[in-house]
Amino acid sequence: MSAFEGLSLSEVASLIVANGHGILAADESTGTMGKRLGGVDMQNTYDNRMSYRSVILGDPSTAAPYIGGVILYEETLQSSIDGVPVPQLLADAGIVPGIKVDLGLSPLWDNVSDTDQEKVTMGQDNLPQRLADYYKLGARFSKWRALFRCVPEKGLPSDRAIREGALRLARYAQMSQAAGIVPIVEPEVLLEGGRTLDEAADINRRVWSRVFLELNAARVDMSGMLLKPSFVLPGLWGEGEVDPEAVASATLSTLASVVPPAVPGIVFLSGGLTCPQATEYLQAINVLNNDTRQVPYKLSFSYGRALQAPVLSSWAEGDKEMARQEFLTLARDNSLACQ
Repeated sequence: MSAFEGLSLSEVASLIVANGHGILAADESTGTMGKRLGGVDMQNTYDNRMSYRSVILGDPSTAAPYIGGVILYEETLQSSIDGVPVPQLLADAGIVPGIKVDLGLSPLWDNVSDTDQEKVTMGQDNLPQRLADYYKLGARFSKWRALFRCVPEKGLPSDRAIREGALRLARYAQMSQAAGIVPIVEPEVLLEGGRTLDEAADINRRVWSRVFLELNAARVDMSGMLLKPSFVLPGLWGEGEVDPEAVASATLSTLASVVPPAVPGIVFLSGGLTCPQATEYLQAINVLNNDTRQVPYKLSFSYGRALQAPVLSSWAEGDKEMARQEFLTLARDNSLACQ
């Protein structure tokens, strides 16, 4: 992994989001890949998973103008394509290999219905050892996702959920930096409920504020991390679809009020969004910030389905070249949206 040897955490974090680069989130678990493959009538086998992943990872030099980092699942981190370990394949193209380190969600409350339940993220008991192992395999950044409900009429997210989720994010970030790995801190606020855009901004501000309170308490180096938030959006049955400019304004002002300027980059998640929406919101927030200079950090992307939705279908139909070109087009479009 000589491509990134000697670089500080800050230098690696900045490299990932430099010059319009973003992140490909290819960290789907075996179970999640099973659902995706089932959706295109393919079996969830190792060979099929790696055949598909070879489409988006097999020739990384073509994606390198747009992609600065790739989040991998453990299976892929340990696999090879055409005899070359995937982390080495990426690093040789100048793309930083990353790894998803959380182990999924567990209920926060006892004796609560599913509709009112909140979740906490698992996986910290043996995290230092796993991080050391991932570093040896070539990972130079990691990702931990905390999930927050967003239903104001039910009092969600609760103070306890925000506190616990933020604390676990901070502990993870501290452990990651201690292992020489850049942490991506992901406080995902679910796209649900009937909240308005203003209510969504308030809830995101509450969550992000607590996250940075805990990050500071854990003495996490802000220059050596990235934040992966949701766009500030109304609920699915709230005030209806809002234009990208309104989303950009609400998101940018909320970020400016909370996120320290030392953080080198914001890499938005695309959960619940269509491919066009994810690109439109990203472009709108960059256009607005280019005009107003409200924040100094890069505003980029860490997209999974928004970079892969049509790609999987073309691969399943047997057209690998079409699938690869669709992926590169989506990567290019989102890279351009960051500039």
